[in-house]
Amino acid sequence: MVETVIGIILILLAAWQFYATKKAFVQLKRHGNQNTSRFIALALWNGFAFSVILLGAGIMLSLNAINLV
Repeated sequence: MVETVIGIILILLAAWQFYATKKAFVQLKRHGNQNTSRFIALALWNGFAFSVILLGAGIMLSLNAINLV
């Protein structure tokens, strides 16, 4: 039961992280110029990778909690 709740929370956090990364990317495309930091690509990539990790962990916790394996 606890694993299911934690899994759902992680999935929701992953969805929020995907949204935040996409929003930052769109803002960068609209307003980015020569003064934009060169490390923004790394920051966007890390945000995307972190959301994938959260999503995977949330799915794994949810599936193990309902004994599908």
